[in-house]
Amino acid sequence: MTLPIVTLISHGEIEWSAAGRHTGRTDRPLTPQGVQDAIRLATRLRELTELPAFTSPLRGAGRTAELAGFGSAVLNPDLVEWDYGEHEGLTTAAIRLQRPGLELFRDGGPGGETAADVGARADRVVARLHNLGGAPWSSRAATPCACWRPGV
Repeated sequence: MTLPIVTLISHGEIEWSAAGRHTGRTDRPLTPQGVQDAIRLATRLRELTELPAFTSPLRGAGRTAELAGFGSAVLNPDLVEWDYGEHEGLTTAAIRLQRPGLELFRDGGPGGETAADVGARADRVVARLHNLGGAPWSSRAATPCACWRPGV
């Protein structure tokens, strides 16, 4: 079986990521640095721009995809970042002060998603990629693609 190449690309810098704040569902635009990074990414990915591409519906991811040459990327809500719930917008240090011992992968985000929730979304993305082009990976040649997701 030949597996496809999947390229995962994080969005360019946004204000909250630059400040170390957890950004899950809050829709923030790219900073000027994020715009420049996305434009530079276009040069590195120019050979991939004709491939199927998917992006989170959040502005940072979509704008990064557009600036990098993937303006026709398909929106996929399963590519959004972890829903941090009550910890949205907080730094790791602030979260540790509120909830010492909290482990995101074990405990999830209070009022947000658990690791199982995020895993279910990831499984849906993989299933969609698995059937890209109408046939499962095991019955056809590999089809590369690019996926844009929010960064941490």
